[in-house]
Amino acid sequence: MGINVKLPRLLQEEAQGVRLIEVRGRTVFECLKDLIHRHPRLEGRILDGEGRLLLQWMLYINDQGIARADELATPLKDGDTILLVPVAAGG
Repeated sequence: MGINVKLPRLLQEEAQGVRLIEVRGRTVFECLKDLIHRHPRLEGRILDGEGRLLLQWMLYINDQGIARADELATPLKDGDTILLVPVAAGG
């Protein structure tokens, strides 16, 4: 079954038009690194050069938001889905 990542339309072009991608890993970070490894055009679009989530993204696991402080260390289990949501800015 694995772990899935749902990409917003904003990132689908870099992932060959795919919205839902199965990845491997035990934490959010490992899964995102696997995603980027499989789709190199996503490099620099999700994580910064130091492996931190870019501020333009919010993460949800199975439709539940996760705390910003330790979000990449969040453990995952088979069947989980990571959802990347762009942060809306306004003013």
